[in-house]
Amino acid sequence: SGETVEDGSVSQVPCICSAGWNGDHCTVDFDSCANFPCYENVTCTDNVAPLTGYTCGSCPQGYTGDGILCSDFDECASSATNNCQQVCVNTVGGYTCDCQSGYQLNSDGRTCTDINECQKSASPCHQNSNCINTAGSYRCQCKNGYIGDGKLNCTCKNSIATAFSYQKALFNSVIIKGDEYGFLFSRSNG
Repeated sequence: SGETVEDGSVSQVPCICSAGWNGDHCTVDFDSCANFPCYENVTCTDNVAPLTGYTCGSCPQGYTGDGILCSDFDECASSATNNCQQVCVNTVGGYTCDCQSGYQLNSDGRTCTDINECQKSASPCHQNSNCINTAGSYRCQCKNGYIGDGKLNCTCKNSIATAFSYQKALFNSVIIKGDEYGFLFSRSNG
């Protein structure tokens, strides 16, 4: 600051500092980083006086921008920016890998292994069927001598033939329609 004497009184006159300087006597380097102009967790470097301004470092990993403005980078948009075997899930600042139904994520966090549903303690198939593991799933197939969908039912072929003969004899009927799940009978006129 400066002092001016006019008619015996003292008054303060503020200094106008050159660019890059501040303070009462313009001797303090102005800190352009004091107001945190860079994106969160990005390094701000103040330009030393007499230069003005600041420089922001790079955006954090998983972000893109100039260091002042940074936005999430979608690593899942391209297989070149992630190493997931099956499913990529974008997260703020990164990504995680996941697997399709019927697979489990390995300890490496990126590859997947087929789940063998047939090895679980409770078989997903009927007791008279075999569970056959397939990639990402399974199928149920009735054992020899049985017919059905394998998952909910597997009926002995002989029991169906016996039931058919019994029903036909009992009701003196004629078969109209039949398959491995049952028969539709109609009474005969004789």
